[in-house]
Amino acid sequence: MISNRERLILKAIIEHHSVHQQPISSKFLSCLSYLKYSSATIRYDMAQLEKKGYLCKTHISSGRIPSLKGYVFYFNHLITRNHDILQQISLFENIFKKNKNFNTETIIKEALTLLGNVTRYLVILAFPNALTTHKVAKIDVFFLSPEKAILLIITNHGQVRYQSLFLESCNSFNFKNLQNIIVIINNILFNKYLCESIKILQERNIENNFCNSRLFDKLINILIEIFYSFNSNNSHIYGINNLINNFSWADSNTMKEILHILDTNKLNEMLFDAHKYIFKFNNRIRWISCHKFAIISIPCEIKKFPDQKMFIAVLGPMTMAYPEVIPLLEYLSVNLSQTFYSKTNLISDSW
Repeated sequence: MISNRERLILKAIIEHHSVHQQPISSKFLSCLSYLKYSSATIRYDMAQLEKKGYLCKTHISSGRIPSLKGYVFYFNHLITRNHDILQQISLFENIFKKNKNFNTETIIKEALTLLGNVTRYLVILAFPNALTTHKVAKIDVFFLSPEKAILLIITNHGQVRYQSLFLESCNSFNFKNLQNIIVIINNILFNKYLCESIKILQERNIENNFCNSRLFDKLINILIEIFYSFNSNNSHIYGINNLINNFSWADSNTMKEILHILDTNKLNEMLFDAHKYIFKFNNRIRWISCHKFAIISIPCEIKKFPDQKMFIAVLGPMTMAYPEVIPLLEYLSVNLSQTFYSKTNLISDSW
């Protein structure tokens, strides 16, 4: 158990450690107007909090810093929203009002760019793995000329990919043959997940009676490449300059770790694999601890597609200003979810 006085002290240490970026001492805490206890009393409670695992002591100071356990307790029981952010909320409201007749791409870019500017942290919008959440809705081919056609794939979530086909002259091949092959492939793959479709194509479980094997293999490889492309850009990053200009909290190894996460699929794995990485809190907020930095996120849902849950995330130092960041994330989650629900143009493929 943790006493009410210890709760006050733990909350004060976490929030002032966020501001001052250094260990917090009992002498400092005794000067706070709402902690009307002696330095000795506070020092005793800090020692108890350390024994219980909520605080850590560094080697270079007599002060304390929060432990991982301390942060988890803080998020679940102690955090309060900073009401001073109401002025910032009005800036976001202006974006939603100004762009209510625009597509979701414009609204998202402006809102999340503003979030990065307001918090001075890196902002991420992450989508789930398209290969396991999107199904084939339509595969079709359109002929533009005797030498050129467009191969089109649409998923059940409205995402579109296409690729140009440059047709070769061949005695055993004509437009009708290509159309027939595409019809067969469409019928076989319809309503199957993209990952299933890729496996079927790779195993060549499709009968071909219309063209030679070389042309058929080329078409199959193009389709597989297009399917994989649906998952090639499943996160969008805003405020990269904030990471570059405000990284005094990060040493070179930390920066390398952050850049590795951003350059690979590790980011989406961290956000969507709740069992492996994430601490979940009562208000749907998720917190990922990564040594010297943290990622705090909240789901953003599309009611029309329940399996298309996305995450709005903020990456910053472990000591980021959580009382300011969390209410902004909560506000954006609600309003972006409503925006997705009210728009027919859910996600622009031009991203």
